[in-house]
Amino acid sequence: MPDLLLELFSEEIPARMQARAEADLARMMVDSLRQGGLDVGATHSSSGPRRIVFIAERVPPQSAATVEERKGPRVGAPPKAVEGFLRAAGLKGLDECQVVKDPKGDFYLAKSEKPGRPAASIIAEAVPEIVRKFPWPKSMRWAGVASAGSDLCIRFSACSTISPSSSRSMASRAATSPMAIVS
Repeated sequence: MPDLLLELFSEEIPARMQARAEADLARMMVDSLRQGGLDVGATHSSSGPRRIVFIAERVPPQSAATVEERKGPRVGAPPKAVEGFLRAAGLKGLDECQVVKDPKGDFYLAKSEKPGRPAASIIAEAVPEIVRKFPWPKSMRWAGVASAGSDLCIRFSACSTISPSSSRSMASRAATSPMAIVS
């Protein structure tokens, strides 16, 4: 599984703010990745006067498929309640539901399967939101590149800034040419 390197460039970050910024970026990225269904390995963060870096090891290529269960009305409920449940669950008829026994009686249960999403799209959605909500005590200007593995860059835009089409990030400093955006 590839690793993820997110490097955010900014205006000068005062030394007293760097440790907190590292912790905030790590917390927000891990929360976003988990919310997106990506269970990553170890994470690290680092910072310098003009950048904050987040690294996640062993990022899966996509989130796992999930099954969502929605409890409906009791069997024998008024037709309006059943129709509302079917509409909310996106089902055409009761034949697509299961009947489940409960101490309070039998009720309908709708199951829907959601396929996994590519990690690149989850990360591309998470980063702009994190940049917009980043808890700074003063305003900052941002530019950024998110890269996963040694050969994949994820393009995103945040706060009217579009990530560049290539990067010479920490993961590729030894490379003779920059990594290119492939998504």
